[in-house]
Amino acid sequence: RVILKKFEVSASRIARNERLQMQNEQMGIYRLHNGKDSVSYIGFSHNLESTRKRLRFELKLNSCYNKELQKFYNDSHDGLIFEVLETFSPTPSMNEEELDAHLHALLFRFKSKLNARLVQI
Repeated sequence: RVILKKFEVSASRIARNERLQMQNEQMGIYRLHNGKDSVSYIGFSHNLESTRKRLRFELKLNSCYNKELQKFYNDSHDGLIFEVLETFSPTPSMNEEELDAHLHALLFRFKSKLNARLVQI
């Protein structure tokens, strides 16, 4: 019985940690801009914080996959602002295709609203 209780505790801890990790992984639409002119880049992410860190790292190392965005960063003396435009919480029943379709729809709504360039699709 003691072993079973230990297993139940560790299994519930694992489940709790997984829930906490999922709660911290916000998905949604983001915007990169320099705050001075009307040029901005938008994209979507399944994990906004991870994307923010990755882009900051790539741009600082001059190794961003989007060369136009890299040039925009290099020309911007004060750096770029990473702004979350909208977060999205999927329903448990959504599959990956439905999730991506919803994020694409949000992305294109903001693209036309802001007249922004796309970071990625």
